[in-house]
Amino acid sequence: MKKTLFAALALAFVASCTNEEVVEMAQKEAIGFDNAFVNNPTRSFDDPTITIDGTNPLTDFSVYAFVQGEGQTDIAPLFDNEKVANAGIENSDLTNAWKYEGTQYWIADAKYNFCAIAPYSGNWTKTTCAVEGTTLKTVLDFTNNGTTDLLYAVAKQYTGKLSSNDDVAFDFKHILSKVKFSFQNDYNADKATIKVHDVKINNPHKTGTVTLTHDTNGAITTAWSAQTNTTDDSKLTLDFGDATSAETSTEADAFAVNNTLESHKELLLIPGAATETTGYNVTFTVELLIDGKTITTYDHNVNIALTLEWGKCYDILAKINAQNINPDQKQEPIEFTATVSQWDDTNVSQEIELPVITVQP
Repeated sequence: MKKTLFAALALAFVASCTNEEVVEMAQKEAIGFDNAFVNNPTRSFDDPTITIDGTNPLTDFSVYAFVQGEGQTDIAPLFDNEKVANAGIENSDLTNAWKYEGTQYWIADAKYNFCAIAPYSGNWTKTTCAVEGTTLKTVLDFTNNGTTDLLYAVAKQYTGKLSSNDDVAFDFKHILSKVKFSFQNDYNADKATIKVHDVKINNPHKTGTVTLTHDTNGAITTAWSAQTNTTDDSKLTLDFGDATSAETSTEADAFAVNNTLESHKELLLIPGAATETTGYNVTFTVELLIDGKTITTYDHNVNIALTLEWGKCYDILAKINAQNINPDQKQEPIEFTATVSQWDDTNVSQEIELPVITVQP
């Protein structure tokens, strides 16, 4: 059976996730971290995005920092993959919630550049991180599994003071893309409902390299490159689950005409264009029910040409109708015709014998 999807696929670019997080410093002369948060829009379904108050809260991050003396050309690394966490740090002089081992202190008139990566134990490895002229450039290699977020933050350049130093503020941003699927029932029949099962992207990017460059004001330029997938047993497939309306349900729900359901999961993808010229390969199963009884199922297989941008959420909409439940067996509506025969113009005579009525005197 040829498995081709003729459904109308509409791409709805849901609000760009300007997911932010601020980290500040506690003791004014000691370099500390405090008040961390991620400003992240979340939904009710499974969302792997790092938040502060959600089910996947930020608990730690890695810090890199460089210091340069007044009038000096040499730049010294101050923090090199320093773990900062809100729990589990034993040897710290800091009294605020975010701690690291071995307190560092402000040096008057020295220039400081800071950046941070979260989570600390994420699927990333640093290739380089260095100050180049007036910019700080970081290169990371990343391996995606769909559920591990990747955040990056920079701070404006700071000048140290003897006292009353400003808090260092990090503005974390999500540098992956987030995707979910929606399915609209356009099968225009009162008793017909639809279920959608096993939504998958079968060829997402598994690995990639991101180059992050920021100036002294903290403006970030992000560039992804070398995005690839593998063809062996370790090839990445992203399973979005079934279309559902229930917050905790992972079993497909039936939905009626003009209604829309969403994939149970939102998953993370490496930004960039599809891995092949044919696009991202998406598969799912459509189940047609009449009055609650399953009538037919069909496995759809479609390639979607789509370029994902970092920090944005994507809602991919598929409209299911009578023409694409099974495109190999195009459905026709049930129609009725009726004819009325002409009256027979032949007159038929028929004598009816009435009973004799006897009247009593």
